[in-house]
Amino acid sequence: MLKWKECVEEGVSEEDLLGCYCYGGLDLAQVSDLSAFVMLFPPQANFKKWQILTRFFCPAETINERERTTQLPYRAWKDEGLIIETPGEVTDFRFVNKQIIQDYGDYDIRSIAFDRTFAHGMIQVLQDEGIDVVSFGQGFVSMSTPSKEFERLVIGREINHFDDKLLTWMAGNTVTRTDPAANIKPDKSGDQTKKIDGIVAAIMAL
Repeated sequence: MLKWKECVEEGVSEEDLLGCYCYGGLDLAQVSDLSAFVMLFPPQANFKKWQILTRFFCPAETINERERTTQLPYRAWKDEGLIIETPGEVTDFRFVNKQIIQDYGDYDIRSIAFDRTFAHGMIQVLQDEGIDVVSFGQGFVSMSTPSKEFERLVIGREINHFDDKLLTWMAGNTVTRTDPAANIKPDKSGDQTKKIDGIVAAIMAL
């Protein structure tokens, strides 16, 4: 986490990323998780490091209860624009699609990796908009290489996360599981209230 906190790039703002090319990772909520859409920008003319932009989605009617039960600042994250509310008690994926389509107009999104298990039929809407989407498995074989590369980028301070408080909290919740072949994948560090969706989506984008 000390390395993570040093992952900044002075003089670069989110406005500098407009029109730049990037890749997306989409990690959709099952029941209690946040949904995360992350855009990862490789180094380009405007910046030297990999840039991470996040979009987190949470059902509006669950925010107060989440804060009460977890003692985490969900309302502050919402007020700071780190969480996008969707109406109701479950994530409305129409709002997720609307945000992705808006981002597709603002940035040069080359493709978006998604977890086919929880696509909920929304992927067809993105394809109809001309967005390239790629099914991405969540097992060790699919996740290992980008997970190791993401770790390398963090250790080398080659990432700029714009001091995203919610993503930083998720980074602190993330540990790695290893299989007998030394493949790794991200996992939660115990408590189910500790979310890692943004880190998973960033690894998928990478």
